[in-house]
Amino acid sequence: TEAVTKLKFTHSAMGGRLEYGRPLMLTFSNPVKGYSLNRLVLSSIKGKDTTIIQASAEFADSIQRHLRITYNWDPESRYDLCIPDSAFTDMFGYSCDSTHIAFVMKPVDEYGKFVVTLNRQDLSFPVIVQLLTDKGSVADQRVVGNDNRADFGLLPPATYGLKAIMDTNANGRWDTGIFLKKIQPEKVQVHPKKFEVRTNWELEETWEL
Repeated sequence: TEAVTKLKFTHSAMGGRLEYGRPLMLTFSNPVKGYSLNRLVLSSIKGKDTTIIQASAEFADSIQRHLRITYNWDPESRYDLCIPDSAFTDMFGYSCDSTHIAFVMKPVDEYGKFVVTLNRQDLSFPVIVQLLTDKGSVADQRVVGNDNRADFGLLPPATYGLKAIMDTNANGRWDTGIFLKKIQPEKVQVHPKKFEVRTNWELEETWEL
């Protein structure tokens, strides 16, 4: 008999542990065309009590490969997401198998904190402070106004870099400039140091801009 091709997906609760305060993300192998979100059953398990809860579920991209499930997760609870057979069908007509995803939240004490204070003279525009991974991609960012404080909150322990964008037109992104209008690109500054965020530790840095 010919094997039946199924729609596959991965999820963000690696090893059954979801990053603190983050949504549960499902990533499908192909764009999803048909779906029944009301068939998903999310349960919260605390001690001997199991409660069916309502979470927000929506696709995070236009081609519908990434489903974001958002809830105010309780670190003291365990969770089980039941995805019934054929709840999702892709663009080729392939459906998913029945699946359970069991997960808990990573405890707060497995994270560190990182707060950056800017020391700058010109307060006429905001600064976009970007937190960079060791590979240079943007892990998070904060738009800093007159308070000059970028609090990145709870972070997984890792080595991070910093980049500052002088957002002179205050549109929340870096602009390349317009040559014909003699508008210069917005200035960018990269911090020369790398920062190690450790478990259960708060790191503070003052950056002269």
